[in-house]
Amino acid sequence: MSEYVWLTVTGEQTHPDGTAEKNTSRSRARHEILSDGSHVLVSEESLEDTGKKVTSRIVVSDHRITVEKSGDYASRMVFETGLSHSLAYRTPYGTLPMTIQTSHVMALAVNDNLHARAKYDLIYQKGEPVRCSVTIRTEKIPQDTPDKMP
Repeated sequence: MSEYVWLTVTGEQTHPDGTAEKNTSRSRARHEILSDGSHVLVSEESLEDTGKKVTSRIVVSDHRITVEKSGDYASRMVFETGLSHSLAYRTPYGTLPMTIQTSHVMALAVNDNLHARAKYDLIYQKGEPVRCSVTIRTEKIPQDTPDKMP
């Protein structure tokens, strides 16, 4: 069974020189819970600079988070505590090879809401790691307001 939720994804990055960035996106997403207890979130958003659509598919389990994006900025990021995964981040200007080294993954589902977080280092080629985190939250959409942002 699937339902629609508000999906909020917050990414934080701290660069080797100490500068920090934080970005948050909020969209309507289809939320499905699989038989193994994994949560699947599928959403679509428009890119600010081009207006092109990007489809995101996030799968959250107790020990792993996978974020897949399709479109002009395609990627597949896998977060598993203590493991490294390679990533090919595709842009209209070329593909950037990166490595994700995850230090922590946690997921908690309470009532109809999901909260998940991954802490990781992002390494571009052989450069210094960028300290990052991603937080994923869902909030059930009341049935009488399916198309309005809160």
